Amino acid sequence: MASVMFLFFTLFLYPYGAASLANGDVTAVQMHALLSLRGMVSDPFGSLLSWNSSNHPCKWRGVGCSRKHAGRIVELNLNSLGLIGGISPLLANLSYLRVLDLGENQLRGHIPSDLGHLRRLRVLNLTMNSLQGSIPTSLRGCTQLTKLILARNQLHGEIPGELGALRNLAILKLQTNALSGKIPSSLGNMSSLLILSLSNNSLSGMIPASLGNLPNLTQIFLSQDRLSGAIPSSLGRLSNLVSLDLEVNSLTGTIPSPIWNISSLVGFSVRDNKLTGTIPPNAFNDLPLLELLFMGNNKFHGELPSSLTNATSLCSI
Repeated sequence: MASVMFLFFTLFLYPYGAASLANGDVTAVQMHALLSLRGMVSDPFGSLLSWNSSNHPCKWRGVGCSRKHAGRIVELNLNSLGLIGGISPLLANLSYLRVLDLGENQLRGHIPSDLGHLRRLRVLNLTMNSLQGSIPTSLRGCTQLTKLILARNQLHGEIPGELGALRNLAILKLQTNALSGKIPSSLGNMSSLLILSLSNNSLSGMIPASLGNLPNLTQIFLSQDRLSGAIPSSLGRLSNLVSLDLEVNSLTGTIPSPIWNISSLVGFSVRDNKLTGTIPPNAFNDLPLLELLFMGNNKFHGELPSSLTNATSLCSI
């Protein structure tokens, strides 16, 4: 059925064939990729009405072409169009693609492993769909990726350790899926990472100490998982960290003293764990920017230190 639909769109929606796509125009291979996607989705709101033979493909809604190199499709942004269906593996033939944004639709099925062939891809956003299956290990081939956003789907399986090869990745958002297993220590190789969000999965095991090797990291969200063991003291090396959210896990031990030296912290939450010990007297001496502090439902003892008054920006505790 899918092949029949594809043939329909190829012959009737854009009937000119490869000959008319020469002289710097969009190539037949790129056209086939776009039409294969069109043939796999339904469009209840008519968002893709512009995808017809009266419009040049570079004027189709959501399609962006290079200004320097005629005929190269560099962006496909169909975010929030209400599309229903699957992701065509033939999108991997859009070899010049830099942005692929299919987020906030009603897409089902697996993430095609073929997308790992998109060597120039910088942004992959598939958030807020109903995608299932595992995260393809082949995505390690997208070496230019700066944003990988797969949050709020139904993905399962483990986080591929191969993602650690994405040295240019700045944003990794995998929250609100059904991912399990351990957090790969190889994520500590992502030297450009700014935001790491893995919350609301079923991740287990310890927080990798290697995350402390990411000097640019500003936000860590690991809440509502099944993490255990101690909070790595290496996180105290993250001098640019703004948000550290570890709440609703099974973390044990004390809060490492280096954590209290992250002067950039604005939000810090460890509530609903199994942490013990006391809060050091000087814990809040170097946290002038701290606004949000949540530590309830643990096994701490003793009193809050008077240094808390130094956290002059604190508005919720």
